[in-house]
Amino acid sequence: MKIQLLNFILITASKFIVDEFKKENPEVFFVSINASKQKDHPFIDEYKLFNTPTYVLINNKGEKIVRRVGTFNPTYFKKYLA
Repeated sequence: MKIQLLNFILITASKFIVDEFKKENPEVFFVSINASKQKDHPFIDEYKLFNTPTYVLINNKGEKIVRRVGTFNPTYFKKYLA
């Protein structure tokens, strides 16, 4: 099963943490959406990406597994990957 983590406006402060998570979890595909520049992106409404930053973990069918607004916490998302 392919899991995607949708990243809505990746802020500089958390970029290092997200990059480390990517290295440790190469099976996770990341999509970064900047809502201020991509206002018409279909994921914004579909996954309610209205606050920044917002992280949404979805499965390969596009179904939301978990959504988090605020700081990226690798431990929080790792428990959903198992």
